[in-house]
Amino acid sequence: MRKILPPLALALVAACAAQANTPLFTAECPNGAFISSEEDGDIIVNGDAASVDRPSDTFWAVFYEGVEYDVTFDETGAMVSYTAPGGANGMCATEMLSDGE
Repeated sequence: MRKILPPLALALVAACAAQANTPLFTAECPNGAFISSEEDGDIIVNGDAASVDRPSDTFWAVFYEGVEYDVTFDETGAMVSYTAPGGANGMCATEMLSDGE
């Protein structure tokens, strides 16, 4: 048990630290979606929590009702695009509220 606890504690601390540094942004998309990031790390789409895959600090894939929203971060802020079933896609108007620092 002692061997499992330290790695588990480190993973929990790392997860909390990553969420504490969540960049805050909002985005409005041509498909009518409104997206916002929350300080606790959640991504909200049209008022509902979305599923999020964070393969890196600079790219997140957000999934909501069959639509994938790709969020890319760079030194200028966030860019959000979407791809819907059937191939409909577009860019969203994005506003950075905080860079998470």
